[in-house]
Amino acid sequence: MPVSRDNRCWIGDIFKKTGLRPVSFGETIIGPNLPNLNYMLAFKDMVDRDQRWQVFRDSPDWKKLSADPAYKDTVSNTTDLILKPTDYSQI
Repeated sequence: MPVSRDNRCWIGDIFKKTGLRPVSFGETIIGPNLPNLNYMLAFKDMVDRDQRWQVFRDSPDWKKLSADPAYKDTVSNTTDLILKPTDYSQI
């Protein structure tokens, strides 16, 4: 299922409602793992990251969405990268 305009709303809403701070969202348009939504979140440090993700995982909204068969193959496979901006980063 492609990431539709309607689908994007719940992602940002749940992230913000649970205290996650989205920096950007991007939809992969070419590649073997489609559909694929990429997003970047900002955290003060790893403790902040872990606490905010736990709130997200415990969210009734997330539990309902992740159990919905319509999203079976779109919300269950996550790759996590921890990045640190360089001194020449725009972010």
